[in-house]
Amino acid sequence: MMLELIGDEIEVEATFSRGKVRPYRFLWRNRPYAVREITYQWQDRVGRALLTYFSVTDGVNLFELCFNSETLHWKLTKVCMDG
Repeated sequence: MMLELIGDEIEVEATFSRGKVRPYRFLWRNRPYAVREITYQWQDRVGRALLTYFSVTDGVNLFELCFNSETLHWKLTKVCMDG
């Protein structure tokens, strides 16, 4: 497995409940990935924007997703693919 920095904007299906966001599926390079588990979550601030990061797995690969509360956009920031 090799870690790769990405930075691509992605489409994410997520639930928003009681002030919390939880991704459950995303589309990257025209391929859908189902989030099987959120392995870690943390937040950071850049100016007014609250960035929420999610380390997730589809059962094989690891991904780092970032949700920007100011723009409401998602980015795939890192990927660790198996093969």
